Amino acid sequence: MAGGPVAIFISAVSMMVIFVVYTVELHQENHPDFLLAVIALSSLMFATFLGLVVNLYGFQAQAEERLRRWINLLERLNLLSPKPTQTLVPARILGELLEVMRTLFPDAVGLETRLAGNQ
Repeated sequence: MAGGPVAIFISAVSMMVIFVVYTVELHQENHPDFLLAVIALSSLMFATFLGLVVNLYGFQAQAEERLRRWINLLERLNLLSPKPTQTLVPARILGELLEVMRTLFPDAVGLETRLAGNQ
């Protein structure tokens, strides 16, 4: 899925332009294989269109998967909010936070905390 939707769209438009130009040229020459050429080029355009749809579906599926992981992360972070009777132990809270963050960043090995104003 390299190139992105814009590159795919440009490719599809280019194929349509080639189809139109070639069809007009064959029609003006009254070529005997005009109908065969139109059918072949139409099939090629249909295959290109199907490729475009499948590729865009892949992009959509990837985006939905990333969104689902972020929503899951935010829901799990919400569960970490302290309860009124809970004793706050920074090491335990940071450990739980690290475990939650590993759902989205599986290679995470630690967290760094800083106080506001201390760089």
